[in-house]
Amino acid sequence: MYLRDIWPTTKEINAYMKKYVTSTISRSATPTCSRRHQLRKIKTVESETYRWNMSSTYVQNPPYFEGMKKEPEPIIDVVDARILAMFGDKITTTTSRRPARSS
Repeated sequence: MYLRDIWPTTKEINAYMKKYVTSTISRSATPTCSRRHQLRKIKTVESETYRWNMSSTYVQNPPYFEGMKKEPEPIIDVVDARILAMFGDKITTTTSRRPARSS
């Protein structure tokens, strides 16, 4: 079975939306003034960066941020670099199953 066998057509999706998606649904999904007021009551910390909970086992600070400065280092020239690998014309980086065209 393929997804295309069970996926609805654009016509079917539009018919469903016309029948069931109403302005009432849109309004109920938008926060009202009272809900906005409640959201503003949530205590937050004014900071440029997220304060990581170091004891969390779920969300962790990615290690590549450690030691990162606000301003990036200037770009420098690569000196004395060597070739890591040299490939012929038949190598491709695509995931397509079509054969690569040679030029």
